[in-house]
Amino acid sequence: MRIRSAALGAGLLGATAVSAAQSSLPVDKVYGTNLGSWLLAEPWMFPKEWVEKMGGESCEADCSSCAYSEFDLVKKLGQEQADKVFEEHWKTWFTEKDADIIKNAGLNTIRIPLGYWIVESLVDRSTDLAVV
Repeated sequence: MRIRSAALGAGLLGATAVSAAQSSLPVDKVYGTNLGSWLLAEPWMFPKEWVEKMGGESCEADCSSCAYSEFDLVKKLGQEQADKVFEEHWKTWFTEKDADIIKNAGLNTIRIPLGYWIVESLVDRSTDLAVV
């Protein structure tokens, strides 16, 4: 019963938030798309480019030993080379032509996923958890 009440409460809260957001939108309907893997690399979205152009790796079973994340790719390539690889990816993954295609399709909203490191430096904090 508690779970049902919590779910109902969350649903009502969500509906209220959506209603408030809709009333402040400049359009009546939102038509959108997700622009994944541009500023936050998601290798499953571009596996061939990830391996062949960026130098990442494809993991069949154990991803703990291969470069299948931005963090692991930077560790593999080194910061200087990774900067070059990601700069090229950012310039080519989404272009002005893509923006025109989205606009001409009638879409008025784009979701752009970002990593937390856009506001905080990406550091290896494995030592923060070390037992003293």
